[in-house]
Amino acid sequence: MRIRRLTALLLTLVMFCTGLPLSAQADTHLQDSMEGEIAFAGRITDYLINPLYEELTLDHFPLLRQLLQRMGYFSAESRNSEESCSYDAADDTAQTYIIYSTTVESAASKLRDGIIDRQEKITVGITNAVYETLKAKPDGLFKELFYASYAHDPAEPRAGDYIRYTYGGWSASGTATTSGVKLEYTMQYYTTAEEEEQVDAMVDTLVTAWQKQNLSDYEQICAIYDYITGHVTYDNAGLEAYSKAVDDGTLTMEHCKIFTAYGALVNGTSVCQGYTNLFYRLALEMGLDARTIKSIPAENHVWNIAALDELYYNLDATWDAGEKDNGYRYFLLNMEDFVNHTRNAEYDADFDAAYPMSPVSYGAAEPEDPVDPEDPEEPNGMPGDLNEDGIVSGKDLLILRYVLAERWDKSYSTIGADTNGDGETNGMDLILLRQYLAEWDVVLGAQPVKR
Repeated sequence: MRIRRLTALLLTLVMFCTGLPLSAQADTHLQDSMEGEIAFAGRITDYLINPLYEELTLDHFPLLRQLLQRMGYFSAESRNSEESCSYDAADDTAQTYIIYSTTVESAASKLRDGIIDRQEKITVGITNAVYETLKAKPDGLFKELFYASYAHDPAEPRAGDYIRYTYGGWSASGTATTSGVKLEYTMQYYTTAEEEEQVDAMVDTLVTAWQKQNLSDYEQICAIYDYITGHVTYDNAGLEAYSKAVDDGTLTMEHCKIFTAYGALVNGTSVCQGYTNLFYRLALEMGLDARTIKSIPAENHVWNIAALDELYYNLDATWDAGEKDNGYRYFLLNMEDFVNHTRNAEYDADFDAAYPMSPVSYGAAEPEDPVDPEDPEEPNGMPGDLNEDGIVSGKDLLILRYVLAERWDKSYSTIGADTNGDGETNGMDLILLRQYLAEWDVVLGAQPVKR
């Protein structure tokens, strides 16, 4: 982020020294001759409180309310229509030297960069054509551009769902110029730029360590999930303090840290949004694809989906927190097995097509030749190979976790489950199998080696 700011400063200095306005450096057509058409008179304004937090209103964001009042947003005719864009009679058509984007994508990218850097005020210029395109969309100019700024992109872990779940709200104004329309967003974030730098540093440390291990995609997901479920605790006290602050009107951004990856990673405690935001961030940093899924309002919950072999699986690190040694119950499951989780209506057929869910939970495919674990004469494989595919892999570890949690109702090799060969299937078998897959000096089919 510091590099981006330094680059912008150097670019500005070069343009100043050469006598060229910033808008003249755009790689697209601009109208800087003061002869362009003015799109509208006066100033337009709008605001948004993050719709994910339905209990919040402008009363909880005094800074945003103050800014909107100064912009004339709460005039007599608009006081009771806060959901729509309002207009005032301010005359602010002065030309400013900014780059005017000629596409929605370019404008959204500039807004996204400002959000990633946690800039409080972000200015974006758009041409009249882009203005007309955005204005015609269902939620109007400002909201549609903002939504576009956090469109999911696996190549940008700090944007997408990472942004969607960690801003409080914004106010915005727009002024017509002869080059187009100048938009100004004033943002309210749950974390500061300095706090995000802390997250960046810790994420870099984790990702670097994992990348050195040359893990498979499945092993990467396991590493991320194990880390989160082992290092993050649910912040009941923080949630109680947040709810109280909402009720009595004393809410600050400090109360909202419980919703962030910062809370989960740096503070080690958060609510479900923090768990899922951290998983989303780490998965994308590792080159995996993941999304955050919101529940129906009655459940008031979020979780993740992650891709393996081009199919997606459900994961809920919040509900699996602290359960690593007992066997996860909400790890890489299909829709049928992922009980007590109901998706919000926004995840429609288009979303399902873009993120196809696996028809079976990971590792749960039936073997070609099912075996009967009740029949001792039936061939039953080798130690560690529960699914009898001829190799011992992470799939076998996943099956063994479910067997020990009494959640596996399909055929599996009992010899494969008895990894230490003592005639029983218990936690010692799970420990030995983990050590074997981690390439410890252990032998399957023998009593576990003490270390």
